[in-house]
Amino acid sequence: QKEVVPPTAVQVENKKLGTVLQLEGSWTFALPMMGDIGFLPSLERFNKDAINDETVEMLFPYLNAPDFTSEDAKKVAGALAGLCTWARAMALYVDIAKVVKPKMEALKIAEGKLKSANTRLAKAQAELDGVQAELDAMQEQFDQALANKQRLQEDADATQKRMDAANRLIGGLAGERKRWGEQSEAFADEIRRLAGDVAMACAFIGYV
Repeated sequence: QKEVVPPTAVQVENKKLGTVLQLEGSWTFALPMMGDIGFLPSLERFNKDAINDETVEMLFPYLNAPDFTSEDAKKVAGALAGLCTWARAMALYVDIAKVVKPKMEALKIAEGKLKSANTRLAKAQAELDGVQAELDAMQEQFDQALANKQRLQEDADATQKRMDAANRLIGGLAGERKRWGEQSEAFADEIRRLAGDVAMACAFIGYV
């Protein structure tokens, strides 16, 4: 049986695909693989991050081949053009990943530092909240003590006023007592004189 020789575009694309997948790039090997019903899902699940620089370098001759373009592949078979696009996309992904991956790693490190900083900040904030709560409690106690002091001072002032009023009253009564004493002595003297006057009057009446 005569071996079927695929068109040049198919051969090139087959080699490209085999290079990316790191499989044998012969037509004999590729034909049953591409006919497998699970071939397309395997491309969708393909681990792009597993492609290394060496693999991409091996793709360059095929990607830059002057006699092969996506248009040429489409002329041979629509599916072949899709494989061509897929292979180019994998190579482009690797080039972009060289720039993006370091930035992603830096972002991951920065996010880790941010998470750590946020953890420390949360701890510090919790400690600050605790200190603030204690300060608020002390302030409340101080305010209560100050209010009690003010109330006691007002009570003391009121008591002092009552004491002053009582002292003034007592002082006034002391003056009155002296006056009453003097009046009492005057009344007693008058009574004594009255008794003598009565006796003299009686003697005078008897004489008359």
